[in-house]
Amino acid sequence: QDEILLGSDHHFHLIGSYGLTEAVARVQQRLGNPPPVVDGSRRRGVGFAIAMQGSGLAKIHEARVSLRLKPDGRYELRTGAVDVGTGSDTTLRQIIADQLSTTVEAIDLIAADTQQTPFDAGSYASATLYISGTACLRAAQELRSILLHQASQLLNVPPPDLSLSSTQVMGPISLPLTTLAEKAIAAGDTLTVEQSYAADASTLTFAVQGVEVEVDLDTGRVTVLRCVQVLDIGKAINPRICEGQAIGGTVMGLGYALQEELIRDSQGQTVNPLFRTYRLPLAKEVPPIDIEFIEQPDPHGPLGAKGIGEIGTNCTAPAVANAIANATGVRLYQLPMTPERVWRALHERHDP
Repeated sequence: QDEILLGSDHHFHLIGSYGLTEAVARVQQRLGNPPPVVDGSRRRGVGFAIAMQGSGLAKIHEARVSLRLKPDGRYELRTGAVDVGTGSDTTLRQIIADQLSTTVEAIDLIAADTQQTPFDAGSYASATLYISGTACLRAAQELRSILLHQASQLLNVPPPDLSLSSTQVMGPISLPLTTLAEKAIAAGDTLTVEQSYAADASTLTFAVQGVEVEVDLDTGRVTVLRCVQVLDIGKAINPRICEGQAIGGTVMGLGYALQEELIRDSQGQTVNPLFRTYRLPLAKEVPPIDIEFIEQPDPHGPLGAKGIGEIGTNCTAPAVANAIANATGVRLYQLPMTPERVWRALHERHDP
């Protein structure tokens, strides 16, 4: 079936596009499955993991947007969505630009200002592109229809014979957007639309990751040599931003897997609150990371897109744990897998 409901009817998770099988094959092809390498006290192994992540929270997360054509012929988007480093300020405008046949640069943005922007539930749960993006898509489609209808009346040309460009309405007779806006304002018409969206279902993004690690049996130190991750994300609205999200998520997952841990004393106070004592991955420690996307447009997302904000992190820790087990035969169940924990696990295996 093209669409599968996981669990009972109230679960709200849907599989719209499904590229998991292809993703598994591509990771295996890229990483291969070399046998563990024995080099003195060091052992090498590979591990794989699969994860899925819903796009937004169905029936909970609501996004509202406002879109208008300004008198100067530029567009203005108002949204409460917050760009927290995900590039959503760009991708939301890309969705609109696609529908209005214009450029991102021609769309002015007012975002995350509670006095000036409509409500948005927030930037979380891999929801901004999926939820806010759909609201933007619907707003752009409605505004496009209004603009062509207004131009049709002014030019006496049927709407199907008209189209939008970045600066004018095109047809047998062309009409600059500035003139269209001027005449609409003079007639008391509004060229502003508002749309809201709350998804009935959350479509699933899938990821497959493979890693190769080297484990020092004497010290328990784990070195990740390379990472390969293939993600089924529907349509990539902005492939470069998607790649940045996936790489950043992988690095976050490496810290989660191997070194990041808050340590508290008997009074519950954090004893390592500084970057000097709370170890984040450093740039020099990041291994080569290969990212690839499976692009099969999802019927539930805007222009076929699905969320990518969290899925890039989910596979890393289990893939590293599997690689350590492949290299040493020892399975670890606690994160982070620090040298001490790996060393203890290795020695407990040999203790009577």
